[in-house]
Amino acid sequence: GGFGSAGGSALTTHPVGASFEASVREVAQSQVILDLPGGGRGRLHATETAEADRGRKGDRVFGSVKIGDAIRVVVLGPAGDRGSMLELSARRTSSEAKALFAAAADAGAGDGGGAGVCGAALLATHEHGDVFEHGIVAAVSNETLAITVAPGLTVRVPRIETASDVKELKTPLVKRFSVGASCGALTVLTSDAARKKMTCTLRSLSDRAVVLGAVLPAIVAKVEGGKNGGCVFAQLTGTRRGRAHACDLSDDASANEPWKKFAQGDVVNATVLSVSDDGGEIDLSFKKTSLNGSSQNGDVLASLQPGGSLSGYVKNVTKGGVFVAVARDVDARVKMCNLSDAFVEDPMKAFPKGFLVRGVALFVDTSARRVEMTLRSDGVDASAPRDKGLLNGGSLGSLPPLQVGLVTMGTVRRVQTYGVFVTLDGSGRSGLCHISAFADARIKDSLEAHVRAGERVRVKVLEVDEATGRVSLGMKPSLFTDEDEEEEDKAGLSSRRDAEKKEDVLVDDGDEEEEEEDEEE
Repeated sequence: GGFGSAGGSALTTHPVGASFEASVREVAQSQVILDLPGGGRGRLHATETAEADRGRKGDRVFGSVKIGDAIRVVVLGPAGDRGSMLELSARRTSSEAKALFAAAADAGAGDGGGAGVCGAALLATHEHGDVFEHGIVAAVSNETLAITVAPGLTVRVPRIETASDVKELKTPLVKRFSVGASCGALTVLTSDAARKKMTCTLRSLSDRAVVLGAVLPAIVAKVEGGKNGGCVFAQLTGTRRGRAHACDLSDDASANEPWKKFAQGDVVNATVLSVSDDGGEIDLSFKKTSLNGSSQNGDVLASLQPGGSLSGYVKNVTKGGVFVAVARDVDARVKMCNLSDAFVEDPMKAFPKGFLVRGVALFVDTSARRVEMTLRSDGVDASAPRDKGLLNGGSLGSLPPLQVGLVTMGTVRRVQTYGVFVTLDGSGRSGLCHISAFADARIKDSLEAHVRAGERVRVKVLEVDEATGRVSLGMKPSLFTDEDEEEEDKAGLSSRRDAEKKEDVLVDDGDEEEEEEDEEE
């Protein structure tokens, strides 16, 4: 019940499950119209053809069918969108046809409306993981396939769901699929009878499982530049995508800006490194070493020890130092005094985001995922106490020690409201000259009005705390009184000697030598 009088009249003559031969009247791309014995017409959709008649994947279903051909069919029910026409099948038995009509009637589609008898029955009887092979390509674009799975039901399959092989996915869809051709086996992902909607994939469920360690084909969806971390986002399935960190893009640790090797639409193999508990965040690696499982899940801290070499990409620059991404979940800090052997006047300019740096690990905390590193050529921590900074088998104590009272030259590293930070010549260590030790007179304006970063200055070591590594410096002139007087005394003595020589013009060198010899005798 539920179908119109015309449909009812047709079913009276040819009831559901009736089987007979019908003659081809019209041939279209996705269906043929048949003249029924005793009068009336029926539709044989491409999805209801026999497997033997469907040919190979890619072949047009009705490519060899001609007007006048006889085809044995079975009645499925009314073709709701075609008036009095009946829906026919060439691949089902009489009992299968009756079961299909009953399922459609239970779903409220006994009159062939909505998704049709076949579509309603398919939605009602198929669930996640079920496989069927009667889909017909309805349309092809660069990124999507439209596949008709029943006369009144079409599903859309994104490019990533059309194959599990990278080489095949790299081939454009328009070269792999033809309109009106069979598409191969389809696996149901979701089926919603109430909304008359179904989603499918041409991959097996196991081939598309996003689990730790899985190697999956991925299509690049977005590439972030160095200023945004240099990450590459890639589509793994129709609904899930992951992120490959800059450190997981290339096996070459010296590769600068590796994200530039990728573009939207590229197809790559990706290894799943981690999946969040809710499945929302997925970390990937495009490294070949990850594909064969030889990267220890990409954990850079697995074997890293102080003194070990490491590289990464600048993530951020703050007053506290330069932060370098050395792994997807590990940032290493480089203190300002460890950025270079020489003074770095503008760290933000010298170390832009995404810039590749190579250095040496100073401190590694595996549990807290923390690393301190230095970019200095000597591999030392310029801020460390002399007796505690060990690196590469040597010690920071091997550098010239700092003695209280030492007068030396240095380079202004940073100017703050409370004082000036100076890197000392010869030691690589930095100290603070507090504003109270900067000048003998009170500084009424800012220190930046008197000194700037990069300027060469003379300083005196006032205090050294080896326990903390802190060095206090002074720059006010009164601190150098003794040293200046000593220099003046030396200069004065030398001047007097020179003057005496000029005054005794009658005494030549030979006379002086004779006088010295007489004194020795």
